[in-house]
Amino acid sequence: MVTTKTYGFDYFMPELHLKTALLTSLTAFLGFVSLIPRGGAGIHLALFLAFAASASFTFIGFHTIARWTRKTVLTMSPQGLTDNRFGQVTIPWTAIERIDQTPPVENNSSQADNARFMFRGIIRLLIASGIYGKVTIPGNPTLTRHRDKRRIKIWLRAGTHIEQATPAARLRIRDNADGTQRVYIATADLNVTREELLGLIINFQNQYGSAAQGLPATA
Repeated sequence: MVTTKTYGFDYFMPELHLKTALLTSLTAFLGFVSLIPRGGAGIHLALFLAFAASASFTFIGFHTIARWTRKTVLTMSPQGLTDNRFGQVTIPWTAIERIDQTPPVENNSSQADNARFMFRGIIRLLIASGIYGKVTIPGNPTLTRHRDKRRIKIWLRAGTHIEQATPAARLRIRDNADGTQRVYIATADLNVTREELLGLIINFQNQYGSAAQGLPATA
């Protein structure tokens, strides 16, 4: 299939809207309960910490909705791929060495779901506070398998380097031991399925990236 047009994809966030609405209600409830003059100092401290955590995630939800609603997140054109979530840089198709097409099987157990919820919450809080990259969080194979179902992994050619200037870029652009980089395109909450997006990326790369095999490229 010849791919010549430009494609733009926006956020589609019904899950985020629902979570934010629930967190808003929880924040209001915790704030109300914490004002009731009952219990000791320990209970009030626990309620305050729960209120602060709930309010933080509520703020992140509203901030994400306000920032990205009706805005193009991901753009693909004959010139390359641009993911505005980690910067305005365009990755040329000639800079892509390979694309991981088959993600591992996802673990859908209740324990894995709970671990994913806690892990994503911690990561988002760290990003929002601007300290991501200064701490180390142990890897988890279950979480890795889950992330591979919600993202597309792209390996860049030697000589291509993308600056990791923002917390989001440090999260989605990783350095390999051989000096190359791999880029993770998150597919969660986009108005396109992972399969559709992967098919477009492969078509673009086959059409516009094969002409420069082995040549250096910059992004």
